[in-house]
Amino acid sequence: MDPESTDLGKPGLVTKFQHSPDDLLPEPVGIDSEIKDLCSALETSDPNTSCLGYLCSPDKKCHEFRSIKDNQTVSESSQLISLDQLLSHSTKARYELTRKQRYRLAVILAASLLQLQTTPWLTKNMNKKDIFLECHGREVITERPYICHLFSSIKHLSASPSTTPPEDITTTTRFAAKASLNQLGILLLELCFGRAIEDQSHIREEFLFNGKPHNQTDILTAREWISDVEFEAGLEFRNAIKSCFDFDVKPNWNDIKFTQSIHAGVVQPLKQILHNSGWADGS
Repeated sequence: MDPESTDLGKPGLVTKFQHSPDDLLPEPVGIDSEIKDLCSALETSDPNTSCLGYLCSPDKKCHEFRSIKDNQTVSESSQLISLDQLLSHSTKARYELTRKQRYRLAVILAASLLQLQTTPWLTKNMNKKDIFLECHGREVITERPYICHLFSSIKHLSASPSTTPPEDITTTTRFAAKASLNQLGILLLELCFGRAIEDQSHIREEFLFNGKPHNQTDILTAREWISDVEFEAGLEFRNAIKSCFDFDVKPNWNDIKFTQSIHAGVVQPLKQILHNSGWADGS
């Protein structure tokens, strides 16, 4: 399996829905039905329905939306565990990801951020508390991570039009892109070492205020922690993480030059590391 082609949250996405009662208008679903509002379709669907209908992409292609149970059996003995729990020092006694698993997961998350950042599936930062992996006993399945995300119906959203001035939207967009890349950089650091950033007390203590973390503590800790990456994982891994904090192009997910620079500076080097290690095939 090619990690870059693995879409985080597809299929079997763990989701939560937020609707008002007036939003839920039952509509017929089936293979011949176009899905206008995916959240409402999922909320009102029959659990035994194999196909909810189809989604239309901007290029006019139609994609069937089928239940996961049509093509995959979920084991009753399996459970989900968050990446936050897996990286926590308190959980390591029971679960521990191998270096190969961590590096492959790093590629999946980096590629998925580029694929999903401008979609409703990922509207904010990629948070380790919202990323889940399936586990059977002590075995953790890292090839297909899930993301938990709260959706609102488009009918509900359309009732609250944005009044933000265009110049403020541009500033917010750049800030959001920078924040999401910084968060990815932190995730890559944690996967590189197999440890949570909150557990790096020897670095973190320098960036606390009155003994407590503030909104820049993780970023400052990460920038200091990067200096240890080359010894742990090599220069390429270090440079990939640095590309999540230092940009040659102004951060903007809607700018193709920016997304191409992140793909070239983050995703491609991580994939090359997998290839050089003989871990690209997933076996």
